[in-house]
Amino acid sequence: RTGQPVQTADQWAQNQIFDKTVTRIENLTNKAVQTRPTPAGSPIVPTLDEIKSIREIEFRIEAATADVQAAVNKQLTALSAKYPGWKFTAALGP
Repeated sequence: RTGQPVQTADQWAQNQIFDKTVTRIENLTNKAVQTRPTPAGSPIVPTLDEIKSIREIEFRIEAATADVQAAVNKQLTALSAKYPGWKFTAALGP
């Protein structure tokens, strides 16, 4: 409908799972200097050291088709190889 090319499951997982997670982890480990509450959030926030100690990420994905599951698992494997001290999992389906 938009005229834009449709992404394959592999392309979507590469962008949404691998690329964005690498960016988040790299920003957390190399650029973050403090934590702060969001305007509508709780005034109680964890310290940066508490956030940096997290080593487990679970992705929740509504689609549970075989191609999406295979693409997500492929990216979880790639993330585990890049960050061996981390645990990456996915919950697929509603």
